Amino acid sequence: MIDHHSGFLRTPQGDQVRWHYHITPRHTFGNNEATMGWLGYLPPGLDHLTDPGWQILMALGWASGWLEWQGQRHAFANAPAYAEKNWGNAFPRRWFWLQANAFPSEPDLALTCGGGVRDFLGRSQTVALISLHWHNQHLCF
Repeated sequence: MIDHHSGFLRTPQGDQVRWHYHITPRHTFGNNEATMGWLGYLPPGLDHLTDPGWQILMALGWASGWLEWQGQRHAFANAPAYAEKNWGNAFPRRWFWLQANAFPSEPDLALTCGGGVRDFLGRSQTVALISLHWHNQHLCF
C-alpha cells in the first residue's frame, strides 16, 4: 500500500481544494519492467535521445479517500487508479495514449496503449505499445 497522501491547493480567488487518499497497487508494469525497454536506462546526459521518456508505474490500483471542494466532501473507496511518469525536453510530433482499468465484468483487467512519431538519433521513428494486465499475466505488444 502507498502511504496516505494529503494536500491542498488554493486558487487566486481564495477557493481551496483539499484531499486525502491512499492507493493499494494491484498491477505494476509487468514484473517491474522498464516500459521503454533498455532505452529507459540511459544515463543522464543521454536520456534526451529518447524524448519523451515514459514509464507506467501502476497499471491498476485501488484508491480510497476523499476530495473536498467548496465545502463539500466527496468520498471514494476502491476506485480504479493508474500512475505513470513522463519526462524529457521534447514531445512527439504525433502521439496517442489510451488507458482503461474500470471494466465492471473484469475488475482485474488493465489496458494501456501509447505511441507516436518522434525523433531518435536524427531520424523519425514510429513507436507504439499495447500492454494488457489480467489475472497476474502481462501481455505486451
